[in-house]
Amino acid sequence: MSRRPAVHVVSLLASAAIVLTFSTPAQALTSDPLSDLLHGLTGDTEQAEQPASGEVVERATITARDQKLRRGCHTYSITYDVEVPTDDWTLESSIVDRRGKSVASFAVISPNDDAIDTLTYRLCRGATVPGTFRIRSVLNWYDDPSTANQVDVPVTRFRLSRP
Repeated sequence: MSRRPAVHVVSLLASAAIVLTFSTPAQALTSDPLSDLLHGLTGDTEQAEQPASGEVVERATITARDQKLRRGCHTYSITYDVEVPTDDWTLESSIVDRRGKSVASFAVISPNDDAIDTLTYRLCRGATVPGTFRIRSVLNWYDDPSTANQVDVPVTRFRLSRP
């Protein structure tokens, strides 16, 4: 029996693990078995630091999945998660196409909006250039109504491609 196919499969798995590892920010590491396996293959076993008890947590994540840009005008979804020490915060986001043009924007404002939710936005295929889109966001939270604490939200990317 030849050992060459097994080596090729391991090589492909290792290559895929490297791509997945570098495309996932450290804060997004999870404890699911597949992620642990992939990070173990690449030597990247460090998990995101957990805050010490009583330490202030300030973070936001915003993601969209890769989808097909369907014919006509349709709604697409974005999921966000905000974690700050108060109930007074805003998350302002814009979706930017590959040319740098903003194609959608929205603001999530507490206490009217939940800290974790899914939003929808509408795009028309005829007016949208397919490709990689970026979600740029700014999170502000307030422990004093006159002073905003700004948190850097990592830019996330997703693809809208033609069928």
